Amino acid sequence: SGMGDLMLGAAYTLFDDATRPVGLDIGGKIKFGTASTSKSLGTGENDYALFAEIYKSLGRWAPYLNLGYKWKGDPAGIEYRNVWFGSVGAQYRMTPTLSAGGSYDWQQAVTASGARVSEAVLFLNIKVNTENRMNLYVVGGFSEGSPDWGSGVMYSHLF
Repeated sequence: SGMGDLMLGAAYTLFDDATRPVGLDIGGKIKFGTASTSKSLGTGENDYALFAEIYKSLGRWAPYLNLGYKWKGDPAGIEYRNVWFGSVGAQYRMTPTLSAGGSYDWQQAVTASGARVSEAVLFLNIKVNTENRMNLYVVGGFSEGSPDWGSGVMYSHLF
């Protein structure tokens, strides 16, 4: 147990679903290797990812599909594979400032003998104001490559 890695991401809306049949965002993420390597909470190396997400607002519901590619940082003595990842889910807007949702997340195994990531995520998204969001989430894993359970907080600022 302990603090995990820090992540920084950015996304750009190429087109939104208000003017097109679906919305499309593209973006990238950097995972900074800040988690404790001595507690086996992280690799101590940075990872980089690019992704695309399509989505469609259907009243209060917003289903989405996210696909991406991750370049893994290699700690001393280990060579990780770069991997494809994806997510499919939906969000439900309960009020103008509160949404809840869930997703199924998947990722290829990063080593030949390792397990793929397979997990479910439930989240609560709070719109603090027009530029700021807070996301509270819980994770349950279905494979050896996923945590048995986890939770976290994500803060987002829109520009």
